[in-house]
Amino acid sequence: MVVSAILSALSLAFATMIVNQSKELKSVSEKLYIKDLETTIKKVMAASNYCSCIFRGRTFNAITNTWSGPFVRLPSHYTLAPPFPAPCTASTENLIPPDGVEFPGTEMTAEGLRLTDIVELTPGSGIYRANLEVGFENSVRKYSNLKSNFSFSVNTTTPPAARSFISCSTESASSPVTTRTANFSAPDQPFGSVNCLPSETLLAGGATCFAAAGWRWIVSSRPNGANGWFGHCDGEVNAGVDLSVWALCRQD
Repeated sequence: MVVSAILSALSLAFATMIVNQSKELKSVSEKLYIKDLETTIKKVMAASNYCSCIFRGRTFNAITNTWSGPFVRLPSHYTLAPPFPAPCTASTENLIPPDGVEFPGTEMTAEGLRLTDIVELTPGSGIYRANLEVGFENSVRKYSNLKSNFSFSVNTTTPPAARSFISCSTESASSPVTTRTANFSAPDQPFGSVNCLPSETLLAGGATCFAAAGWRWIVSSRPNGANGWFGHCDGEVNAGVDLSVWALCRQD
């Protein structure tokens, strides 16, 4: 009886340990994904025309501080970005999954995509600062909402309830930010790094996996030395996996 009780207690303790380890591994994967999503959003928002493409064709209500139409998706890129104000053509791949759909490689789902903290920098200027915000649900741990700040300007000569969009930016004019990107391909586990120029300082970095079929996830996404970023992706064997690694670099 005593031996049986001891064995039962050990089995329960072992099972509990396995469950806790599994949760911790899932938590690590979630945190890594959120960090990479943050740098991905910073990267695409800093890219030429991307920020502008999001708002083209919309009007801004300066009375309620809201944009016409909901922000329901954030494309990975725009396949066609003609000169302003012509509309852009968005890619089919979305950085934020639809409601109820899990982020790749995790069990998390998105709690909507929205613009928050919209503030006019100087009253009557038509220049605003805001956050692009996304929340997370069904995660192992509770995480703060992800926020990416940017600024935009609208035409103050148009009616306050329907002001036309002029421009959008995430860069500082005094310290230009450049995205350095390197792409790698392999049957299932591409990896590689990209570096800022000697005259630049690394601000952040990230990596994204792409595959025509099968599963894939980021194994590693981290600084590489003092001025670069390293990425490693794992995918289904022989599925053909592409990896994009980038570094956000500020000119010193």
